[in-house]
Amino acid sequence: MFQIFKLLLFLIATGGPAFILLNQLVKLKSLITLIPFSMTFGIASFVFLCHILSYITGPKLASVISICLLIFLAILTIILNKRLIIPIEKELSKKQFFITYLVAIFIILLTFLGTNKFGTFDREFHMPVSLTIFHNNNFPPRDPFRSDYIFLYHFGGDLLAGAVQYLTGLDISTSFELVATVLSGTTFLSFFALAWLLTKSFKLSFIAGFCTYFGGGLLWLDAIIRFFTKSLPVEWAGWSFFQTFLNLGIHGGINNAPSVLTFISTFNLGIPLLIFCLVMFFEMTEEKNFKPQIFHIIFLNIALFTLYLTADWLYATFLAGAVPFLLFLFYKKKKQQAISASIVFLISFIFNKTIGNPLFLQDGIQSIGRLNIFDIGIKDKLFSVVGWGRIASHVMNYQTTSCFSWDFICEIGLTLFLFPIAIIYLIKHRNMLSLLLFLCAVFTMPAPTVIDFKFNPVELVRLFSFGNSMLILLITCGIGLLYKSFLQKKMLIFVYIFVFCLSPVAQLISGAIFSPHIFSNKTLVQLITNSLKDIKSADNAKVFFASLNK
Repeated sequence: MFQIFKLLLFLIATGGPAFILLNQLVKLKSLITLIPFSMTFGIASFVFLCHILSYITGPKLASVISICLLIFLAILTIILNKRLIIPIEKELSKKQFFITYLVAIFIILLTFLGTNKFGTFDREFHMPVSLTIFHNNNFPPRDPFRSDYIFLYHFGGDLLAGAVQYLTGLDISTSFELVATVLSGTTFLSFFALAWLLTKSFKLSFIAGFCTYFGGGLLWLDAIIRFFTKSLPVEWAGWSFFQTFLNLGIHGGINNAPSVLTFISTFNLGIPLLIFCLVMFFEMTEEKNFKPQIFHIIFLNIALFTLYLTADWLYATFLAGAVPFLLFLFYKKKKQQAISASIVFLISFIFNKTIGNPLFLQDGIQSIGRLNIFDIGIKDKLFSVVGWGRIASHVMNYQTTSCFSWDFICEIGLTLFLFPIAIIYLIKHRNMLSLLLFLCAVFTMPAPTVIDFKFNPVELVRLFSFGNSMLILLITCGIGLLYKSFLQKKMLIFVYIFVFCLSPVAQLISGAIFSPHIFSNKTLVQLITNSLKDIKSADNAKVFFASLNK
């Protein structure tokens, strides 16, 4: 229990100073944005400072100094500005705040139950890396396969979990799980805040935030069709409906919802951090003078550095949207804003290629001794995607899917069909933030269908996720703008949420209820579905689930 208390102190010691810095220095006044952004930026600042200081003092001392520095900066800001906070805008009623944060708490609870039973993805790799960083107190971490070389990988999530383990005394598995848990709620609130910035409507923002967080494809429909048409592989021909749905209807091989990706250590900080970066970048370009942009530039580079260190493909996603947006600023003759954006890119590039990439610490043999991660080209078979093995005996059995096939359609879902609504929304709404979000989607989602990444082709499917989320957000906001009656029709809202969110919601709930994840073991699923037939009462069900979990 004392360890959990220390975790809460860690979150307060990082999020609290970030709240003050964002409020005082970039003048954020909205609680809707301040709360999730403070948590995100606080953790990002901690990782940024801890990474840099670790070169000098080692990770153990660096983690302590980093927290002290954040608290010191917050106190210094208060003293210099002679006030604790700038007045907060009360944009939502108490009831609306209660509903929003109640859903966030439920998401946090379900995520904790799921990760606590199943763990985070690829834990066999990330946990040893995380432990090694703080156990050896040596930085930067070494390649686990070639100990003579520095680790070339996005290890920001490992540095964070290792620091949490060192500072709180929690075991490393629980540290990863609790980081994912906290950031799951933060991610949902970030999507809600993003929708609020576009619509200023609570109801529409809530629907858009929920559907974006849980926005999956039509995997549930695919599972139903496959079951009733008997179009399953021969070895699965005897599956029950429950078994078919939980194995094929809730987890994609190409695209997964953010609710699913919070179980992955590199995604759970990366997604809310990317949202923060996009909003900060947009707010910076809205400022007319350079002086108020200075803190935007500083905070952006801290966040972008941590984003690069945590999830480099999401850093590329930011550039995919921000660089064309910069060109648009030049076209609109907004020279001051364009110069500030260029400064952000330049500083970020220098940071990432020096202290962010430890190759500068040793000779060029490092890159020669590894596979060429830049070995890319145009695909021989255009408009096809290599993804995880959803319709396979194991998820690691990669499968090639045509972009014109039903499998691809059911993975991306309604986004394909409702895409024109996002474009109409952009034209009618004329909001520059929505344009920036749209650019992130259109300049990343086509890439996996055309570019061939020879080192590890399946890695490119990661470029679908955030773009698809942004399209769902824009489509939902667009429907609310174009069809005013949408928000008054409860049944229509229910159907809309059901279609977009059924598969990811079902996955989160099943992961929280069953131990281990019910869909991860086909034999277990068959045993359960047969046993369920014998349940005749609530008492039988209670005994059954207690026995199963035991």
